[in-house]
Amino acid sequence: MRYSEYPVKYKITNSTLIKLLVIVLILLFSFSCLTSKRVAKADKEITLKKSEEVRVLLSESKKIKIDFDNETEIIDIIGGRSSIKKKSSVQFIISNSGIKSLLKDKEIFSKEFLIVPKSNNYLLFNGKKYRGYFKIISNSSSLMLINYLNIEDYVKGVILKEMPLGKGEDNYEAIKAFSILARTYAMKKKLESKEFFDLYDDIRDQVYGGMSSENEITNSLVDFTKGQLLFYNKSIATVFYHSTCGGYTENVENVFNSHPIPYLISKQDNNLPNCSISPRFEWEESFSENIIIKRLLESNYISDRNSRIKSIEIISRFKSRRINELKITVIENKKLKEVSLFSNNIRFVLKNSKGSILPSSNFDVQKQSGEKYIFKGKGFGHGVGMCQWGSIKLSKEGTNFKEILNFYFPETEIKKVYD
Repeated sequence: MRYSEYPVKYKITNSTLIKLLVIVLILLFSFSCLTSKRVAKADKEITLKKSEEVRVLLSESKKIKIDFDNETEIIDIIGGRSSIKKKSSVQFIISNSGIKSLLKDKEIFSKEFLIVPKSNNYLLFNGKKYRGYFKIISNSSSLMLINYLNIEDYVKGVILKEMPLGKGEDNYEAIKAFSILARTYAMKKKLESKEFFDLYDDIRDQVYGGMSSENEITNSLVDFTKGQLLFYNKSIATVFYHSTCGGYTENVENVFNSHPIPYLISKQDNNLPNCSISPRFEWEESFSENIIIKRLLESNYISDRNSRIKSIEIISRFKSRRINELKITVIENKKLKEVSLFSNNIRFVLKNSKGSILPSSNFDVQKQSGEKYIFKGKGFGHGVGMCQWGSIKLSKEGTNFKEILNFYFPETEIKKVYD
């Protein structure tokens, strides 16, 4: 919604009109993110005349400071407006009454604030520029800073946080394919209809850096795919992507708590893996016995820090060679105890000495002298959906974005749902 579409000031003549105005403004704030036509349910055909807004959570804390490079207007929930001059800042603090803000040397309390740039300028937060507008809301014990913006602008702020631009035009088709996935993912999350926001700005969803992460080239590639989403049987597809599959992608149900999905299946990334060009195609991690015991303690698989490892065995693997079950036998309180770790959870339990998760669950284990274990593996990430480095290799070879998506998401189709 453009700045000019926000409610204007009203002249209040009596208490009845004041109460009515409060109710109207609350309703306007509640529905300010809606466009002229809502997205249909996921199992129906979707047609939009324009793109929709998404809501991205930028911060959740007790204090939020917003800096201003441009003239901006701050609107509280009952319609009070304050014009903020450029090169200034405003701090918002959680309070018993909701949110306290100091505007023009006057304390203002409200449950919500809108921060709207004038003349379609950008907003600043933590040194980054953002398109759209901000909403600050009180959520019991903290404040939530939410960026409302057009979904196309959101995708532009994601691309370079998730994909490399590369040299020349080599990566362009891969970036086009990825832009469709990023848009599809965002729209799918929007359909979940969370109360306060649609997306996190980090790896819990997609890494989003705002306008500060944009690039003229990647913006033009996003524009090239504007309005295009990935579909399967008239429904928006569930999409995943990862850095490096290591030779095979993975069935979604083998990694996440999901039913099988026909297009999220394990498949070979060509005989010579496309992602073999990735710097993370092969990896090696060294673990001392103490580190492994520490990780099992942290995950509550064992309770005695003096436990010792008797053996580490790979019990079963999936077709992709990712481990299905890893059994670690320990001696705990003079008794043998078998600990079984499964699938993608293995990566999160067996963090290395620096606390980083394992690159993938496709690895072999070798025991060396001195109670040292070497894990040698392939791939980086969960392995479901599009292999990003694989898509880059295909792009370099001249494969177009539609073919790339068809390769990693078989039987899906691209549909343009708005202009």
